[in-house]
Amino acid sequence: MKRLYSLYAVYSTGFNLVWKVLPAFLAAFFGAFEISLIFASYLGARVFIIPAGLFSDRMGKIKTIRLSFSAMILLILCFLLLFGIESFPGWIIFALITGIIVNLIELSANTIAASVKKKTQALFGVESMYQLGVVLGPIFGGLIALRLGIETALVTYAVLNIIGILLTSGISVDIQEKKREAGNLWEAIKKKKFAFLMVLVVGSFFTGFIQSMQELVLPLFAENLGFDLFQIGLIIGLGSVITIAGLLLIGKRIDTESPYKMLLVFFIFMLIFPVFAPLLNDMISLIIIGGVFLIGRTANLNISRSFFSEFSDRYKATVIGVGETVYYFSRSFGSVITGLSIESMGYSGTFNVMIIFTVIALLGSLVLIIHAKRR
Repeated sequence: MKRLYSLYAVYSTGFNLVWKVLPAFLAAFFGAFEISLIFASYLGARVFIIPAGLFSDRMGKIKTIRLSFSAMILLILCFLLLFGIESFPGWIIFALITGIIVNLIELSANTIAASVKKKTQALFGVESMYQLGVVLGPIFGGLIALRLGIETALVTYAVLNIIGILLTSGISVDIQEKKREAGNLWEAIKKKKFAFLMVLVVGSFFTGFIQSMQELVLPLFAENLGFDLFQIGLIIGLGSVITIAGLLLIGKRIDTESPYKMLLVFFIFMLIFPVFAPLLNDMISLIIIGGVFLIGRTANLNISRSFFSEFSDRYKATVIGVGETVYYFSRSFGSVITGLSIESMGYSGTFNVMIIFTVIALLGSLVLIIHAKRR
């Protein structure tokens, strides 16, 4: 799996090298609403993951990743040559196609990780590499964009995609496929329909919804406390370092535990942020509780992916894609609710809303544990 981890670190670094600093760069050309439309275009494309799963299942995971990296290189070159960085329609098109490409890369990589014997540990490892890119990408992307311009950052992104293509060779050798009867997908889901629907709601929807609240509340709350942009960046970036360390440590034994029990445990991790953020609002505390929250969020998302991967080998990416669709829908929905909550109830009320939804998710996990024991 080392080759897959390296590939995903390269992918994440390239993606976050551009997208994490993009809002600040675009502010020189467009207003906040136009910038929000560009990012809404990207997130809108991310919702359509099931077609990406079907494509990946039929084309093959490695071929899909190679094709996606190639498409990203072509997209960057066409954008720079045909539109230019000051073109609003160009950025909208760039965002839409990037969302489609990212669906293919991430879903294929996660499906490969979900195909090995210790699949949940492998999924944790892949996510850790993504978080590494969240740390490295903005640092180098901000420096490159500041000194050389966003065009150079985009070209660097294209070069990293070339490296990604080279890293795909040999991944199939590293994977030990877990053979299973393919069977009928719908029949497999019907046998465990209650657990399937509950994990879909608890593991995908609630995880995404609560995450969308935290990722909007954290920077706005920190700004309200008086932290500057650099300090807010440190809070987010160093929190990701804690997440990487936590995931690598937990991932070594995660496959030995019940997924339902683990959902319960990691929703407790997510509960720590809204409970303690209003009380421990210094920089160090926000870094720690933000990192602990991300451990819980990432763990629950990948536990759900691992659970969905059990239903079919032939349509593994498709089933995981169902969970991803619900996850991204809930993130979009949660962002709107969070904005309304902050404006109407302030940060104190918004933290209380987060607590309520996290407790509901905890109870849902408990229902799954009781249901599993009765069966």
